[in-house]
Amino acid sequence: MCSSKHSELILDQFTRQAVPFATAPSIKDEAALKLVVDFSGAGPDDTVLDVACGPGLIVVAFARVVKHATGIDLTPAMLERARGYAAEQGVTNVTWRQGDVLPLPYADGSFTLVVSRFLAPTGAPLGAGVGGSCSEGGNGTCASAAFALSPWDAASARASRVP
Repeated sequence: MCSSKHSELILDQFTRQAVPFATAPSIKDEAALKLVVDFSGAGPDDTVLDVACGPGLIVVAFARVVKHATGIDLTPAMLERARGYAAEQGVTNVTWRQGDVLPLPYADGSFTLVVSRFLAPTGAPLGAGVGGSCSEGGNGTCASAAFALSPWDAASARASRVP
């Protein structure tokens, strides 16, 4: 679990950055989002959790191809952007939850796929603590596309599957 001081810092910084982050061309690039979804192998029977979901771009991208997608984030301003984006995109098979991601507030096996695009700001090792929420036989996908300088930089971003 993040310390109270660390959580306060995250809340402060990501509240300030909610709009600029959510609207940055390299962050909302549809080709990059599709690449993450395609890489994960997600399909119509999957239930997805996006850890530290921010403005919900990854959640909405997954929601287009999966049964249900859930986003959890510490920052209410980011979740407000996520709800608005999902509504704008006409996506209804999504759930949003405000909360700390360490530990995740979900039972083991709750999701077939656990993803994160930018978990590093929590101060935790990438992927730490997320495996238990993924069902047996499910997988985790972490795409690190932070600070992509152009839409195509995201395509060459480091991505890894966590069994």
